[in-house]
Amino acid sequence: MNRRTLLVWLISAAVFGLGAAAVAGGGRLTETLYSPGPLHAKHADAACTTCHQPFKGVTGEGCLGGNCHSQAEIRDEARQPFVAELHRDPAAKDCAACHPDHRGPAA
Repeated sequence: MNRRTLLVWLISAAVFGLGAAAVAGGGRLTETLYSPGPLHAKHADAACTTCHQPFKGVTGEGCLGGNCHSQAEIRDEARQPFVAELHRDPAAKDCAACHPDHRGPAA
């Protein structure tokens, strides 16, 4: 057996093994592979694609625009001057930089 054939067999076995483990685990393995941790309580029922945009990651677009938060709501909740300045133009910001939601229900 040459090296290329061996490599193909090893990759195939790994893919098959991960697939079998995902099915046997009731899908929890794939959830663990994709999710870095439990969501904040306010977003626990949100679908992944509510916040995460394909090939872009988490963007302000996912947080705003009727998906979850309105710009007025964000500005109203920013009571401290420094925080208010950061939220002046929420659509231009990276929300996840300050609001990492995968740190558990109370984060």
